Amino acid sequence: MDESEIDISPEEGWVHVSVYYRPTFDNRSQHKPFLFAKDKDNRQYYIRRDKLRSADKNWPQIKIDDCLEVIPDPQHQEGVAQPVLDARVVRC
Repeated sequence: MDESEIDISPEEGWVHVSVYYRPTFDNRSQHKPFLFAKDKDNRQYYIRRDKLRSADKNWPQIKIDDCLEVIPDPQHQEGVAQPVLDARVVRC
């Protein structure tokens, strides 16, 4: 994938994404420690709780269609959701 094809924020390589899946445990009361988001070109990103800034405050509040910015991990396997090195909540 060509880096120029990704919607990158001018600030330090951040990519604007939208949350599309928040897995929960079987009892549905608690979210698992990861979620999935996609950019405007439907590239998928795998975001772990420990990569989200202010996760203690923000993680429980994140909903489907919420906006985040991520820094993709350049060392990823093609054909799977790309892991991220850093993530933050932003306004849509």
